[in-house]
Amino acid sequence: MTHEGLIRDLEVLRHYARENGLPALAEHLDQAVLLAMTEIANRQEAAAQAARH
Repeated sequence: MTHEGLIRDLEVLRHYARENGLPALAEHLDQAVLLAMTEIANRQEAAAQAARH
């Protein structure tokens, strides 16, 4: 699974939760998407910095 695939799957789950009356789960999935994006960006930045040294 790619990082993009993970984000897409979390977004699908979030949509399902919203459409099926699971607002707390949808909110947690919002947070999970943001956390995943942050961690992915941080890993990419760390890899770029390591490549420069």
